[in-house]
Amino acid sequence: MISLAFASALTAKFTTESFDKQQTLLTAWDELRPQHRGTPFAQSPDFKTFSNPGELNPEFALDASNFIKFIRLTAGLDPTIQILPDLNTKAQWGANLLRLHGSIDHRVPKPSQLTMDQYAIASQGTAQSNISKFYGRRTDLVEMIHLQMIDDRANVWNVGHRRWLLNPYLRKVGLGFVQSGQIPTSYGAVVVSDQSGSRENPPAFVAWPSPHAFPLELTTPSMPWSITLNPDQYQKPIAQNLTIELTDSSTGKSWTFQPEDNHVRRTDAEFQANFCGRQYGFGPSIIFRPQGQNLYSENTEYEVQISGLKTAQGESTSITFRTRFFKLGSPVLLHQSPNERT
Repeated sequence: MISLAFASALTAKFTTESFDKQQTLLTAWDELRPQHRGTPFAQSPDFKTFSNPGELNPEFALDASNFIKFIRLTAGLDPTIQILPDLNTKAQWGANLLRLHGSIDHRVPKPSQLTMDQYAIASQGTAQSNISKFYGRRTDLVEMIHLQMIDDRANVWNVGHRRWLLNPYLRKVGLGFVQSGQIPTSYGAVVVSDQSGSRENPPAFVAWPSPHAFPLELTTPSMPWSITLNPDQYQKPIAQNLTIELTDSSTGKSWTFQPEDNHVRRTDAEFQANFCGRQYGFGPSIIFRPQGQNLYSENTEYEVQISGLKTAQGESTSITFRTRFFKLGSPVLLHQSPNERT
């Protein structure tokens, strides 16, 4: 039994760590929040002769770069990333290839409009990127990255977009974006397959929402939670041995998930929990989603407990953490929500 004094000490520690992280993120958001509202392009893509794939407005690209830094800082990761010209070229050609294809796919056949050299670069751009499509209005890369972090649709089973962006070893990134049509259709590609980051002191796990404090503006009611394990510190879990408990500390409501049926594909709307053993950048991931109304509001606190894990040495272990939701105070998205997104 935990004594009242010990429980009080734990609460005080959580409150202090939560407050400190909240203040850190508020300060960072003031510096990194999106601000660009002008044209996305310094040089528009050539959709007639394809002599150039287009070049992004530096301020437009800076918003996307800063947003990636912020989400990594929120997850407790090193926010240092490098936006490299050669990766931008891959991503920009990749976005053009997606536009020609008319839909998003990592493996796109060669269109007649591109030369073999152009296609060689573009196909690398789609294969090595998180890719997105919007239509019906203007959008930007920040919005695409934000919804890749939500990952609540076809990718809800593995939250692969999110896991690439939250790979502790990600350092080099490329950004691509095109937009065309009287009713704009936008395609984006963010190269995130890099593994060149420092291997020193990697985290034991990467959680989203992350421990201690988490911005409300990064949530939606349909958002899945995920805990990605460091494969050097944990054995690959056996799905039927896992038990996940999520508790709303403010109401006492709790959810229990056992993702033993992780190979059974239900509809996205019915998704509850899954264990994905595939490594998207880092290690395997435990994914779950609570059902209910008004799940996330200011100062709501949640506790996560995952049992049935084993250390790399084979010893039984578990993961427990708490987080509190808070408001950043300014929006992530500078434009209206899309009518439809892919």
